[in-house]
Amino acid sequence: MKLARTAVLTVVCGLFLTHSPKAQEKGRFAVNPIPAPGNETFPDPFPILDPSNPANRNKVGNDFVFFSTQDKAMSFPSFDFRSPSDVTVRPISVDVSFLQQRLNPAFRIAGSFWAKNVFYDQRTCAWHMIASAVVAETDWQSKARSGMNIWPKRLQTSIVHLSPDYTACSTPLAALNQIRYWRVDKELIGRIPTISDTAGTIVFDYANYAGKLVQDRVGDPIYLIYVKRLGSTMAGIVAQPMLSPDTVDTSRPPITLLAPDLRRSSEYRDGASGLQIIETANVVKIRQTWALLYTTGNYRSDTYKIGIAYSDRLTGPYEKVLARDLDNVWRNYPGGASGDEVVYLLQGQNPNWFNFIRHVKAPGVPTILMETISGHDQYFMTFAGYPQWMEPRGDQQYNPAARVAYFAPVSVNIPNSASAVASSGSYDRAHWVELQTQPLR
Repeated sequence: MKLARTAVLTVVCGLFLTHSPKAQEKGRFAVNPIPAPGNETFPDPFPILDPSNPANRNKVGNDFVFFSTQDKAMSFPSFDFRSPSDVTVRPISVDVSFLQQRLNPAFRIAGSFWAKNVFYDQRTCAWHMIASAVVAETDWQSKARSGMNIWPKRLQTSIVHLSPDYTACSTPLAALNQIRYWRVDKELIGRIPTISDTAGTIVFDYANYAGKLVQDRVGDPIYLIYVKRLGSTMAGIVAQPMLSPDTVDTSRPPITLLAPDLRRSSEYRDGASGLQIIETANVVKIRQTWALLYTTGNYRSDTYKIGIAYSDRLTGPYEKVLARDLDNVWRNYPGGASGDEVVYLLQGQNPNWFNFIRHVKAPGVPTILMETISGHDQYFMTFAGYPQWMEPRGDQQYNPAARVAYFAPVSVNIPNSASAVASSGSYDRAHWVELQTQPLR
């Protein structure tokens, strides 16, 4: 790949693990903005992973395709970008009348549908969208200003299913290109307050979001992977078994894939607030190993960072990458003490910890995609972040709508074994996926 064709950001990184967690190697991450036309923002770049395309499940037809929290989709044929004309960004339309007609008048739909993800079911030749609907009490902000505890926030989140206006047994890409709009037709997880609900019956549940359908191969079980609250101050990643892309298997509970750990100081969201959230969770199969790409921290601040965990099975459990914090790098954070800490793929919170980056702020919503270039498999991590020049707003947090999409080549050294995770240790896994660097000049 000829990265010189793109304006490459060269970023000073922190430490790289060898078998000794104290070993260091300085370099520059080859981090690149995806050159969207008109410098379009693109928060939350969630890719389509197509199990019906065994040759390259990362693509739909010949294109990488992403959906977003914003009402738009992005596609491009290759990471070998020559100009913004290689990238197509187009608007999408969402019909929310199903929710609006039932919504309790004390609530309103808050902004765009969150974290849109799309899945193709080869058995029925149908595309399905999974999205996160957020509704807020009309006056929840004034209640928060008056001193009301905003965790849980006066919000409800629900994962909903949307059907397209077009379904036909053509190629998946041809059918996708014919879709004019998506219509909400069912709630899958959570329950938005309805007209018949009274104030005393409404239970606030702010942790059902970022859902996506995942399937290993056509005909295998389908799981809805999403963020779920796991405790009063904790949320993690779960997998809900499905009967079909639009029907939850209510006879089976969700399976916890990855949760925060009270011993990990780096996993606290906002300093000493005590809140821990592991979120976004794109699950991809690399060789014979499942990798769960996730983010932790506050997506509007520098605590947001990218982690990776591994499992020999889609349904986990997933193992984080850890290193000994021998120098107490995290000692000034909640619970800070020497012990194991998470090795993130990319983070801008702590300059004395592994894989620190300055030139992209609050990196998050990651996944890993593969492309064959000149006969060789090359892996790339895509994610969202804020440009270096961006400063926090008056509330000391970044504007989430201003995030742009980035990509970075990664080296993959995962053993090609069905039991790679079971037969390895956490320190060994620190080298399984690493961002590629350029030598310092």
